[in-house]
Amino acid sequence: MKKNLDANWPMPWGEGDSHYLADYLGGTLTDKVIARIYQVHRGFVVNLRFDSDAKAAQVEEAKLKLLSRVLPLVLARDVKETEPLE
Repeated sequence: MKKNLDANWPMPWGEGDSHYLADYLGGTLTDKVIARIYQVHRGFVVNLRFDSDAKAAQVEEAKLKLLSRVLPLVLARDVKETEPLE
């Protein structure tokens, strides 16, 4: 997954460790928003994280990039949007 994302994204995706979910891949979607992709059971959980000064339009732009460009690269299907757990 990382290899495919790195090959098709302007900046490399980094690997990280989460104490709550699992290891994740993190990538920059806009200058204010990043995505973290966690593999959980047979699927994935994706979180958008953004700076406190990010504008709503920047978050929407990142969400659109995630849905239209990132998720297809990881062959995501049956995508469902949910409310944050926090």
